[in-house]
Amino acid sequence: MKQIIIEPSSRANLNNISKLEEIIYLGCSANQEILITTRSYLSNSQKSPGSAISAKSKNKKEKLYNLYLEIDYNLVLFNTIKERFNISYFQLLNNNEILLTSPRSWYKSFGNSEKNGRIYSDRGEHKREILLGDGIADVQVSESGIIWTSYFDEGIFGNRGWSDPIGKNGLVAWDSSGKKLYEFYHNAEIGQISDCYALNVISDREVWLYYYTEFPLVKLKNYKIEDYWFVPIKGSSAFAIYRNFALFNGGYRDYENFYLVKLEKNHQAKIICQIKLMNISEILYIFAKRDTLYFLSNREIFQLSVFEAMTNLNG
Repeated sequence: MKQIIIEPSSRANLNNISKLEEIIYLGCSANQEILITTRSYLSNSQKSPGSAISAKSKNKKEKLYNLYLEIDYNLVLFNTIKERFNISYFQLLNNNEILLTSPRSWYKSFGNSEKNGRIYSDRGEHKREILLGDGIADVQVSESGIIWTSYFDEGIFGNRGWSDPIGKNGLVAWDSSGKKLYEFYHNAEIGQISDCYALNVISDREVWLYYYTEFPLVKLKNYKIEDYWFVPIKGSSAFAIYRNFALFNGGYRDYENFYLVKLEKNHQAKIICQIKLMNISEILYIFAKRDTLYFLSNREIFQLSVFEAMTNLNG
């Protein structure tokens, strides 16, 4: 396999975020602005961001969540919100609204479940809450405000009282009032979602996903499966898309390598090259939006696009 070395470009640093704040979420808005959620450390043991999802949906006392938004390549404190729910995800909705989501939700009885989508105004005022289900693996919002939630195994097969889980099909789309717009239905070739490892919401009309157990890369267009590829990478956590190429981080036990993949005919995918990063220490967190992978290393966010990888390969 061909191997290339790339020095990724810096996107933003964490200088405005105290080292006493625990980073619990990094992601992108629909406009590809960096979003970060932090809270104060509860102990001296520091975890990697996104390293674990809390088993509890709520706390007895409110916690302070600091929300950072990228403005002109600087991370600025956008808001501070008190919440009893254990928040893992932060997205921007239309009408100057903020969506904070806990990955966990208890089913108590019919019509009585924990509403784990918490919606605030941009001034930090609580406006409403919506039910998004238990076992949420990721939350991404499109330009018009469609909320996409993917699910890990407990949200698909049921836990916390859910005998008929909201996330049983692995991927759901919602409007901002909590009305379900779509849920994923697999076909026989690609199989059921058992755990959605990675999601990339490109636009209102186009969404890609990659999931366990067979790890197909699936393209949805207008809520329908348009195409799919069997990717020879198992266990990746993020991917970026550009035309008929994808950029994945390595899978199991290969987290810090990257792979440029060509999406070919007849649902086949071929690894073009392995990419190693120059001058990057330990990678703590990886996420993707559209054609770009982002990763956190040494309190700095770097980026690498599919196009940059292709240019380096051909250069």
